Amino acid sequence: MILTISGVSGSGKTTLAEIILATYLTDSSILESVTTREPRERDLQDEFLYITEAEFSRKEAHDDFLWTTKPIHGTRYGTLKESVDFALESTNHLYVMIIAPAYLQDLFLYRGSNVIKSIYIYSPGPENIAKRLRE
Repeated sequence: MILTISGVSGSGKTTLAEIILATYLTDSSILESVTTREPRERDLQDEFLYITEAEFSRKEAHDDFLWTTKPIHGTRYGTLKESVDFALESTNHLYVMIIAPAYLQDLFLYRGSNVIKSIYIYSPGPENIAKRLRE
């Protein structure tokens, strides 16, 4: 099963994912996304496959992605179809996926909503978001 966590930047998606992964340590893992940016200290272990823009473009041309983003501050993000397929073919394992709400429909249409559960974290308000992002 895939459990998606979505919400605005700074809403606590990564923190919630960390709690879920720590709680179900032996039976859960993060579903890897792909990015062209450099690793950040806050990234979860195995959260991203870090690749070059050229590699990203090559995978995009081969239709390897379920979806990709337009550049965000010069950085591209995407999720590989093979990662989703692998997660859904695994038995007795929970895959946690941090995802932008805009891409949930693509995921549901690709494999059906019966094997995907979703959590949306509502915004804690502009002041709290700004504080979290500064920190």
